[in-house]
Amino acid sequence: MRRSSASSSGRLSLAPLRVKNEGPIPSGSGRLSTGSTRSSVGGRTSVGSAIGGGRNSVGSRKSMLPRYNQSSNSMATAAKKRRSSGYGRTYGEHGMVKDPRPNSDKVYKERSIKLLLEFLLEKGFPHNINKKVLLYPTSKDFFRIFEFLFSFIEPKYQVGPKPEEEIPKLFKLMGYPFPISKSNMFSIGSPHTWPTLLGALRFLMEIVKYAFNVDTDAVLFPPRDDEFDSIPESKILFNYMEEGYAAFLNGADTFEHLDEELARNLRQKTEGISGGLDQLVSENNILTRELTDLQNEPDRLVELREKHHTITADERKFQAYLENLEKHKHSFEKRIQEVDEEFNTMTAEYQAILANNKRMKAIFDSQEFSPADVERINMARQELQRQIESIEKDIEAIERQIWDEEINIGKIQQNTEAKCQEYNKKATMLKLIPPSAENAHGRDYEMRVNFHSGSIDFIGAIKPALVQMKKQCNEKVHEMEARRIGEMEGLDQVTEMVSDKGEEISKLESKHKRAEEELECKKEAMQRECQKLQAETDAIQAEITEMRRSSQMSVQEAQKELQQLHKRYEQENAAYLRDQGRYADSLFEAARLIVDHKETIQDYINLFYSGVEKSYADLLQTQYRPEFTKDD
Repeated sequence: MRRSSASSSGRLSLAPLRVKNEGPIPSGSGRLSTGSTRSSVGGRTSVGSAIGGGRNSVGSRKSMLPRYNQSSNSMATAAKKRRSSGYGRTYGEHGMVKDPRPNSDKVYKERSIKLLLEFLLEKGFPHNINKKVLLYPTSKDFFRIFEFLFSFIEPKYQVGPKPEEEIPKLFKLMGYPFPISKSNMFSIGSPHTWPTLLGALRFLMEIVKYAFNVDTDAVLFPPRDDEFDSIPESKILFNYMEEGYAAFLNGADTFEHLDEELARNLRQKTEGISGGLDQLVSENNILTRELTDLQNEPDRLVELREKHHTITADERKFQAYLENLEKHKHSFEKRIQEVDEEFNTMTAEYQAILANNKRMKAIFDSQEFSPADVERINMARQELQRQIESIEKDIEAIERQIWDEEINIGKIQQNTEAKCQEYNKKATMLKLIPPSAENAHGRDYEMRVNFHSGSIDFIGAIKPALVQMKKQCNEKVHEMEARRIGEMEGLDQVTEMVSDKGEEISKLESKHKRAEEELECKKEAMQRECQKLQAETDAIQAEITEMRRSSQMSVQEAQKELQQLHKRYEQENAAYLRDQGRYADSLFEAARLIVDHKETIQDYINLFYSGVEKSYADLLQTQYRPEFTKDD
């Protein structure tokens, strides 16, 4: 192979700019190893070196994905060819692809988080990562994890300015069989969205793991039957082109040593190690004698089979033993974690008790109360503490109920989006979408749902046109009466479901009312207790006054003690007022959240009623589809 730095016709080279190499290029093992360098992100090895095994490559590794500017047909073809056999396709009742994996299951979700966390820590994830982050991730955490995983496939990849459009598109290019909507990218950490995105990240992680374990030499240069123990000819030519192009990029113009090496390798492959017909005959005789000796040896197959059965049985026993050890390990780890949590809790309680004892000892040393008074005050304080803990438990229960209702609202939103998609699909089948369709007559029948900024006026804009279309189809009503009755029964069932939801709301309202009454009773009890403490304080002040009259202490000392008592009284009174204000704010905030939640549920019920009416109208339109003439 010979090249010159400039062609005779003066044509400029389309290859990358070459760097003139001042020194000679070593022969033999002078190939470039640019493909097996280590990446600079967290000390991890690039997928190019992991896939290539020990084979060197020239230049930077190319992306495993098709480029963005390819045609949509080639994109779809590549996506179909790269479907993973581990992700089967099932379809829901509306024809949409349904993920068969139990992503929302708690055990499956924890397993996915554990696998993802182990892989990120193993490959040197450069940011702070733990199980808590993966349980409730932010958008920033999700983008960092996706950028890290995708950088194994596309080196130096960074998330663009519009990740909500870019990331679903990349998953589609990789052949991910389940859709990821743009709305999912705006609520990544929500309970009804994160399991879906966690399943997508697990899919991407498995692709990267597979890439690390693929032997590219076996894929690019598969051995043939006629090549017993030699290098394939295609690999010899590939290595020759690779080394020659690397030398060309480094400024070399002559490649005699590469030509000689290629000729030597081809001659060796064709004629044998020493070359020549006589040598081949000699080698054939030697191999024939070795084959005869091997055939005359006693058959070891029976012995090897028995040994194989023994090893297989031992392997099964060890596997069962390892499984039992793993179960014991998990149980002990769980127990250790529980003991650590209990130890931390008891340590914190112990420290709090020590601090309280110090404080109480200081108060006891500085006061002149009797032990009975101190015990009575402590009992009153413990009673108040128990009341506060009871109120906090009630507030936590209410917050858990609010969280459950938010999950239910997310499910209702998904159902509403599915209904709208079903309506748009059927409207498309009836040639009502887009406005330029045959039966649309320039009107926009498409239903768009946006929970943040309102939707199209279905009652005032779309429904009259559909009613007018229904009037044109009245001639066929009697033929579809039987089917209409069946659909009305379905509508009754939906109405019963809505009624059940209304009853549930009534139960929640009554429960909220009872909680408010209980909180009010506890508040009154607290006020009575505070009044009791105030009376005791007044009695103490009276005793102090009486003691000041009867004692022989000086007036200045008595005034100083009285000031200290007044100061203590003001501190306790201020603490009581702060607690009272905090409890009132908490009660007001809980009531406000429940009222807002009730209004939200009522809005979604109204929206659900509207969806039922739209589905009924769409059903009538599907059943009584008009036959338009050219005049229409």
